[in-house]
Amino acid sequence: MPHPLHVPDIILSILDQLEPSSTESAEKTNRSLANIAVVCRSWLEPALDRLWKRQYELLPLLKTLPSHKWNIDRYHSFTIVGALNSRDWNRWDYYASRMRHLSILPRNFTQDLYSILHSRSQSGPLFRHLTSLEWRSYSLAQPNLFSTIVPFINNSLKHLLIIFPYSEDGNEGHEAAQLLSTLPTQTPALKLLSVKGSSHVANAAFEAVCSLSHLETLYTEDFGIPQVYLVPLARLNNLRRLSLTLNKYTHLTNPAAVVPAFHSLEAIYLDTTEPFYATLFILKFLTGAPLREFTLKFPHFLHPDAAMHLASAMTALQRAPAILYIC
Repeated sequence: MPHPLHVPDIILSILDQLEPSSTESAEKTNRSLANIAVVCRSWLEPALDRLWKRQYELLPLLKTLPSHKWNIDRYHSFTIVGALNSRDWNRWDYYASRMRHLSILPRNFTQDLYSILHSRSQSGPLFRHLTSLEWRSYSLAQPNLFSTIVPFINNSLKHLLIIFPYSEDGNEGHEAAQLLSTLPTQTPALKLLSVKGSSHVANAAFEAVCSLSHLETLYTEDFGIPQVYLVPLARLNNLRRLSLTLNKYTHLTNPAAVVPAFHSLEAIYLDTTEPFYATLFILKFLTGAPLREFTLKFPHFLHPDAAMHLASAMTALQRAPAILYIC
């Protein structure tokens, strides 16, 4: 005779069947979860957990606050228009504590809102169980990056993506240094870091990376790695996936191998202006790495001599990658 299921097991079994396979089914799933949550008290908590765990945006959470205390203007920007009391923040915590992922466009919210959230975060984390944060700051006209993102940074984060706005005067470099310097202490369990920005953020990014001992995946885009950070990066014990840009600011004139280097690295993506830089990088840092996947991207036609040197360097690898892309 089959073992009878208890009510909590039945509820969880039903919820497990509501995993969406598309955007359309995700919307239906959310409606179903909301309906399940109001069936009875014993269904409320597990249904809300699933519903908010699948929520990636900040706006639905903000809309749980009393409707007379917030406003969305004609530019679709959200702001707080009334003072929030302890009951309002308790309501916030009730839902925010269930969220695991956030993807934020800072331009969708006003500086006043960020100031309120920053002030509140001084008494405790706004999202106690947040594990993943995407922060896409495309415009210099947006509020100060450091003061806006800090309320969302806490020690539960494992995945962090930051896009810095671009400027000709390098102002984003100061903000990058201010923010990224806090990561080793504020996000000690971080396993994935993705940073996109101009060359002005390079030093701050790699300075922080070299102090993140649990980091397993690093993606960088649109800026090269300064030579001074190559060896510290190569000594990170847990790094398994890596995306780097090699350019004229990455001085690799001496091909002598660094040992040990990238001894846990399984996949690497190199974006370079010249194949020569990639050849030197392979000889200097990758000969002992257990690579399974190697991707090389450069903007020009591969000259036969460069191809020969690159192929020769690849033969020096400890293990031939199972997947090789050159584009």
